[in-house]
Amino acid sequence: MAPLILYFLILFTTSITSSSARLADPTPTTWPEQFHSTIIWQSENKTQLDTLELWYDWTNGVSMSIVQRQLGKLLYGPEWSNGTSFRFTVDSSKECSVLQGGMVRPDWFRGAKYVGQVYMDDFLCNAWIVDGFMMYYEEVAYKRPVACRAVHEPSRTEF
Repeated sequence: MAPLILYFLILFTTSITSSSARLADPTPTTWPEQFHSTIIWQSENKTQLDTLELWYDWTNGVSMSIVQRQLGKLLYGPEWSNGTSFRFTVDSSKECSVLQGGMVRPDWFRGAKYVGQVYMDDFLCNAWIVDGFMMYYEEVAYKRPVACRAVHEPSRTEF
């Protein structure tokens, strides 16, 4: 009788230990407070490539992006941490629009829900859904951003 009780005690202890030893879900790496990035992505209809140069400076509260659409316009986009954003061209059309939102915080994905690991462009990534509308993908091996995709759209912005 004692060996049977000992067997169940060991089995019960092992079960509790293995369930409590599960790892917590990973969290996305906070962006550096200052960086420059060149981002290249394919348009939604996959007919052209767009290039984005991004200078991000959270410390000084400003971010600047320059988007060059293949065979298209050169678009400038300054953003500030106070919620101000503009988009404008300097070509003959001289377009300008004011946007709401400003630059994102370095931890803009805080509170994101972890959805698991997936392959994105041949990188094994951890994936999170941010605020219910944005998927954020970070490479597992080096914790670098790989992609960001709006859930309601088929297009993807790649980092």
